[in-house]
Amino acid sequence: MTKRTTTIKKMTTDRDYYCRNKFTFLKIDVEQKSTYNCHAAAPHVIDIKWLQKNPGNLFNTDINVNERKLMLENKRNSSCEQNCYRAEDVGAVGPRILEGGPVRTHLDPIATPEIIDINLTSECNLACSYCTRVFSTAWRRDLVQHGDYVNLDSTGYNAPSYKLTSIDKITSRLSQSEKKHSKHTDLILNEFALLSTDVKKIIITGGEPFLNNFLFELLDLVKHVNEIKIFTGLGLSCGRFHDVINKLQNYPNVLVCVSAENLGDLYEFNRNGARWNDTCFMLDQLKKSTISTMIHSTLSCLTIHGFPEFLNQYSDWTREIDVVHVPTFMPMNVVDDESKEKIIHDLHKHEFKNKDHIISSLKIDPTEQQRQHLKSFLQQFSVRRSLNLNIFPKSFLKWLDIHVVQ
Repeated sequence: MTKRTTTIKKMTTDRDYYCRNKFTFLKIDVEQKSTYNCHAAAPHVIDIKWLQKNPGNLFNTDINVNERKLMLENKRNSSCEQNCYRAEDVGAVGPRILEGGPVRTHLDPIATPEIIDINLTSECNLACSYCTRVFSTAWRRDLVQHGDYVNLDSTGYNAPSYKLTSIDKITSRLSQSEKKHSKHTDLILNEFALLSTDVKKIIITGGEPFLNNFLFELLDLVKHVNEIKIFTGLGLSCGRFHDVINKLQNYPNVLVCVSAENLGDLYEFNRNGARWNDTCFMLDQLKKSTISTMIHSTLSCLTIHGFPEFLNQYSDWTREIDVVHVPTFMPMNVVDDESKEKIIHDLHKHEFKNKDHIISSLKIDPTEQQRQHLKSFLQQFSVRRSLNLNIFPKSFLKWLDIHVVQ
């Protein structure tokens, strides 16, 4: 593969920095007591005292309004750096571009949310390769058991994934009921109820929503909304799965969005804790049910391997694609040239939305620091979970200078 060069753009107004998501999307993480003014943005901690005095204004906090003002002035803001601006600087595609964010829809920094994403709890049996302790109790338990990851950049964009905090240690000891029935949680849920009155869509994420004991209580709260989208990694027992989907069939406005990108061993590696055979069974049951379903694929340098084969097997499913830029060594272009050539060749055989953007991003050369940090992460991730790295292409492991026993 011919070597490519990338030019990093300076932080100037030489391109459009506007994104309509900032004016329409609110994510509320109840457990972490934080909000995101776009699903790809960095979180902001909720000022509980301010919220008590300003009910109904969680979407129009001072920081959210100021960030929208910056966008209207065509200036960068810090919460968009991690997943969008930084990726675009090197010619990669981020969520802003994939979702048509630059299309201007608002002129006023005071806005009303059209989509609310709510995360009640991080309860999750899976430790997905690109996930974090913030969104998975399985990730958190691993850090409690084995300690923090080492030899990785522990600051900036990588910090949330690999270092246990004092708050994590407290949260890990609380039950779902204890988390839900706290004073601050009640305040945040009341705010959610206020804001959800006129929204177009509610998104329920986690953690694993199907493990949430209060899922149907939440669904009843927002049953007036036209579309309710539930993200699931299907990391639960078949028995609980049957109970959940039987109840979900009474909610015709629900869309189940299954997170998956790979088949077999690659699937079980990247969605560690799940069993591929169980997932196949659950996907088949969802397909046979009356529930609307789709697939959400998150592409990283680890999940991109085998993704074309996944497209082959599940070609008849509606799908959407997201891309990883945090941590900084996880974007899908952090792959050896030989693997890239094969992946790009195989992707050309398929038609899917934003295919050209995906292929263009794949072609960007990774940095040496990205390669080294990925090597360190992959070795630690696999050892902690007794995973076999032989499932990845030999050229990829050779490029990372990782030697495994055959």
